[in-house]
Amino acid sequence: MLLGLLLVAALHSVSVKAVAKAPKLDGIVDSIWTTADSIYEFKQFIPDYGEPATYKTVVKFLQDESNLYILAVAYTGKRKLMATLSGSNDGVTIYLDPVFSRQDAYYFRVSAPGYKEDGVISDNGARKNSAWDGYWFAKVKTYPHKYVAELKIPFRSIRYKAGISKWGLQVKRWIPNLHEVDYWPLPPKEYQERVSAYGILEAIKPGTRGMGMEFYPVGLVKNEDYGVGKGKTRPRFGLDFNWNISPNFILNTTFKPDFAQIEADPFALNLSKYELYLRERRPFFVEANEIFKPVRTTFGDVFWPFHVFYSRRIGRRLPDGTEVPILFGAKFTAKTSKSQIGYMGIYTEGVHYGDSDYEPAYLWNVFRFKTLGKSTVGVLIASRKDSSNIDANFSLDGKFNSGPHEVIFQGVRSKADTVWGNGFRIGYDYFYSSFLGGVGFSYVGEKLNLNSTGYLGEDPGVWIRLIGGKVTYPRGKKVRFVMRAFEVIINKKHGEDVYEKTLILFSRLNFRGGFVISGFGGIGNSYDFGVNRTTWTGHFEFGKNSSKFSCGTWNNLAKKWNYRLNLFGWTFNGGVWGNFSITDHVSFMEDFNYWVELGKTNNVEEIFLSFRPSIGIYFDPEKSVVITVETVPYYQNKWDVGSVRFGLRFKYQFMPKSTFYIVLNQAYQEGENELEKSESIAAVKIRWAIPF
Repeated sequence: MLLGLLLVAALHSVSVKAVAKAPKLDGIVDSIWTTADSIYEFKQFIPDYGEPATYKTVVKFLQDESNLYILAVAYTGKRKLMATLSGSNDGVTIYLDPVFSRQDAYYFRVSAPGYKEDGVISDNGARKNSAWDGYWFAKVKTYPHKYVAELKIPFRSIRYKAGISKWGLQVKRWIPNLHEVDYWPLPPKEYQERVSAYGILEAIKPGTRGMGMEFYPVGLVKNEDYGVGKGKTRPRFGLDFNWNISPNFILNTTFKPDFAQIEADPFALNLSKYELYLRERRPFFVEANEIFKPVRTTFGDVFWPFHVFYSRRIGRRLPDGTEVPILFGAKFTAKTSKSQIGYMGIYTEGVHYGDSDYEPAYLWNVFRFKTLGKSTVGVLIASRKDSSNIDANFSLDGKFNSGPHEVIFQGVRSKADTVWGNGFRIGYDYFYSSFLGGVGFSYVGEKLNLNSTGYLGEDPGVWIRLIGGKVTYPRGKKVRFVMRAFEVIINKKHGEDVYEKTLILFSRLNFRGGFVISGFGGIGNSYDFGVNRTTWTGHFEFGKNSSKFSCGTWNNLAKKWNYRLNLFGWTFNGGVWGNFSITDHVSFMEDFNYWVELGKTNNVEEIFLSFRPSIGIYFDPEKSVVITVETVPYYQNKWDVGSVRFGLRFKYQFMPKSTFYIVLNQAYQEGENELEKSESIAAVKIRWAIPF
């Protein structure tokens, strides 16, 4: 398998032509591009794997001392080009592995109306971080039968390995109204994001880099009111600083960051005994966070890593609504073709809240090191220290690949106060051609406690998972992809003699017209509070993607222990989502969710609903306004409204990594007789990137 991937890379290569005069970024093909080498033999990944692309795509590469230039000409024939600001658009994505690690890569996407997106692929395609924000430029111009995109990527803005002339390269094209995805080179059918299957960009020689420094002055005027009195308006100032010490080493710092532009977490009802796991949204923590993540399996559910570091613990929101202030943060990361290393240190200030409560000041430290290659081994250490105590979590993890075979493991150890705890996981999975399978084992020690810096949403004990199934790709039929699989889970909680067992049957169908249908059903048993009961679970999902809209529904049902109502009964939850292009500049988005809880006699105990409509107004690719209203009605003997939240965000990205925001968030909670304001935040913020 590895030999085959290397052979693919050798056969798919393109050279970079060095020029003294840079091409002009205007979407017009200048004569200078005639000297450049090109790629054009694209193949379909979807819908007909391996078949020639429906329309021709030509991509070329040039460079000067400071920048890499990329030209993409995408022909469209007589079909209508999708180039609206509010819908799904034609686009081209460039993937670059500048360290030639065959594990990690950057991606740069440009769409026909001029939108830019970027991010990082890591763990050979197992992880994707769309929060990385690069300093690069692009210009797109549309024509009657094609569109032309020109990209300029400064060498100083990405990590690369000095002294090598080969980078990993892949190019992807998306044609929305044909539901077609084309690649050069074509990745394996089983692993679309596999970095080790990239082709080669040859003869590249980065030159001058400048000082490699970026200053980000941050100015903010903010009014905050958490329902306890008149809000205070005051200016704030902060400073972010990035230093590309070398092509491989980067230092990021932040002083008094304020994440006023971050939207509030959507409402979710928690029916389990564990706290909700919340997605990280703050820029300082999401940038380069792939380095601090444990390795995970490329496919399957046989292995879920322990969360030794959970960044939402830092600067958390306290019970009265205020956030713990972050005074300073620093992040050092380094990448080579064979290893990665990262260190993060954050200091949070102590703060009084409520009537007499106090959150102490903490120093947080996170260290990560892992090797790269066919086999990956890593160490992760996270700690939290106050004036009198230090808690810490430790992780040793690794992944070994051999063709379609993959073995992955993780061992963890925690220190909470003076108590030590342990945990261990190992998994094996196989996915090749039409067959998939795997087995996993987990042990969670009785005293394992990751919650100082991490997250542990499960009980002590052991579990075993076994999966197997088959995937088929019918050619020339309405159904493009069919998966049928089963999963067996055996669990034994610490201190109990009863084994909990679950059997799940799963199926998924992808249609050529953009429809997706999937579902599963399961039966098992659970042992709760000394009683063994039969459990049932089911899931159904349906979705449709098109050039003008995408929508779908997901629905779960389960009969198990409800920790919210403290009873064994049926629960139903699900939702309907949609994204509709009303005009070329306006879109409507809806996210509706429901939770229905039944009692012991199948009577309706509670119903919670969440309506979250949004209107997006897009003036151009750099300027937009999004207005969101979230309403949460509920039923407990009668209908009432639990909360209402209103949000408005204006965003103007006037330069790469430089953004102007206007933000308004207001929240109302149920009071004795009416809704009462619980939060009001209004902010004007500017973050300006100044490179040197």
